[in-house]
Order: sequence, then C-alpha cells, then structure tokens
Amino acid sequence: MPTLAEIREITDQYAECHLECGGMSLVFHFYLCNAAIPHVAYEGTIHNQKNGREFTPHIWIEVSTVEGEAVVDYRAHMWLGTENRTPHGVFLKSDYPHMSYEGKVKELPLRPLSHIVYMVDHFGYDDTPPPPGLILLDPFTGQRVQNSRPLPYQRRSPYGPQVPFLPAIAREIK
Repeated sequence: MPTLAEIREITDQYAECHLECGGMSLVFHFYLCNAAIPHVAYEGTIHNQKNGREFTPHIWIEVSTVEGEAVVDYRAHMWLGTENRTPHGVFLKSDYPHMSYEGKVKELPLRPLSHIVYMVDHFGYDDTPPPPGLILLDPFTGQRVQNSRPLPYQRRSPYGPQVPFLPAIAREIK
C-alpha cells in the first residue's frame, strides 16, 4: 500500500498543467497504473460545507494509503475557491470532514503515452498538433480544431479567480 508521500511524488509534478479535473484525472490514472497503485476514479459533486459552495460535474481519484483513505484532487480550488479550507492535491479525507465528495465510479480509459505527454507538455501551451488518435474539439461549437492554444479571454469560475479557458477538448479517436 502506498504512502501519501509516494502518491504526491507522482502527482505533484503535474499540478500546474493546463487541464481541468477530467484531464488531470486521466494523467494521474495513467501514472498510477504504471506504478501499479490501485485507485478509483469518481464523477459527481464536491461540496465545501464551510462556505456552502459546490460544483458538479467534478472528477477526482481516491486511493487507499498507509495513512488512510486519500483523495487526489488538484482542481477543487478551481471550482470552490481557496478560502475555507478547500483542499488541494493529495490529502486524507479525514483531514477535511467539511468536504463532501459524492459520486459514482467512473471508468477512465488508459490513454497511450503519446496522448499523456501531449496533454502535459503541449495542451494549452503551444501550436503543436495532437498525436495520431487524438482530436481536439472546440467546447462551444463541437468543431475540430488544430491545436489547443488558449483563447485570449478568461472564463469565470463560479467561486474562484478567473481561470484560462482552453479552446479544445481532447477526444480519443476510436
């Protein structure tokens, strides 16, 4: 069974990626699988009972560790803000009793390494086209786009600071 420190060693390096909760969960799923660390992804609602804020749909990962049941969530701040002890990163559920994570198990695909590298190194950063088997869609129109360069405007989180909105959603071609 892994420790919190071992999970953080894998996940902390991706905290600043230009991905929202779904993309982050795909990246973490890939690396946790490669490290043979059992984990479960969920999709549902997060709720901070201290400030009454909640967000749906949200995706996160849960892992059993030596220290107890842990949550891997690097995007709660994006949706719930940073005040009132909204957690960030890898943390024990028991350390944040005011946080409610309610959802259903979500089966995440194990993407090829080329997709993960693209999501981590290029998504939202440059004009690099996606690797074979991955297409990018404009979230507003559903039309295919050639790169994931961020648009020059911002989208407001319901509760937190403005966050950049990426023009593309990565989809695997089947």
